[in-house]
Amino acid sequence: QAYIAEVQQGGQGPRMTVLASIGIDGDSVEVWQITVEDSDRSKASWVQIKATKSTKDLEMSIAGMAPGLGIGCGTRLRSKDNSVYFEGEYRDQGMPSSHVCNYVNNTAPICIDGVSLEETESLSDCDAIKSFSVSTMNYQGLAAGDFGTKANTLITDTQIPTTITDFNK
Repeated sequence: QAYIAEVQQGGQGPRMTVLASIGIDGDSVEVWQITVEDSDRSKASWVQIKATKSTKDLEMSIAGMAPGLGIGCGTRLRSKDNSVYFEGEYRDQGMPSSHVCNYVNNTAPICIDGVSLEETESLSDCDAIKSFSVSTMNYQGLAAGDFGTKANTLITDTQIPTTITDFNK
């Protein structure tokens, strides 16, 4: 395995880290992106991406704890061969700040044909890719596990020199 780590600075100190593990043969990769909000460092978003070149398998899991952090309250996507499967609760910066991640407004699972990019007529078209190896993340789990504070600690206490990772200069 080969490993890559990067920390980016924000207005209040380190704001984001990207951690990656890459198979020596280049066939598999796993990436974590962890971001804390500058104005409230107890809020974070977490992104996990896994890909395997030989099987053409791509998975992604995203969850955020504040509007503008991430694209979802908790979403997962998997793509393999000519199918794309998505599940979770979508939220973006355009939604009102009163929108609470509660899974009442859950987005129905979607199966998409990877060639036409059209929704398939049946979710069963994605049966082969409905299971995930990426983490199941959602707002409630991040908040209950105090993952905002954990993210801030992880990013702030890293031993990676900021002279290497501060790309804002």
